Amino acid sequence: MADIWVSAPKSHIGQSLIRITLPTSQSYSGKPLAEIYQQHEKETKDKYNQRVTDIEKSSFDSLVFITSGGMAPETTKDWPKTRFFLSCS
Repeated sequence: MADIWVSAPKSHIGQSLIRITLPTSQSYSGKPLAEIYQQHEKETKDKYNQRVTDIEKSSFDSLVFITSGGMAPETTKDWPKTRFFLSCS
């Protein structure tokens, strides 16, 4: 698993944390994909959301991808705007 920060202007998307995971790893055996996505979205929000909103006065997007190309539900929703800002940087 890798955590990658992506910064953009605060008035647009604020902060994003990109998390990439391998769903076929032994630690996820027997877990449905939806549960893996939910776990990673929750972990990143719990770890970073409070600091980003309170200290940096910005918004926070948790972007979760799997190695085979899938995206978590929240990532699917936020991906178009994030992709745009990544292409501009």
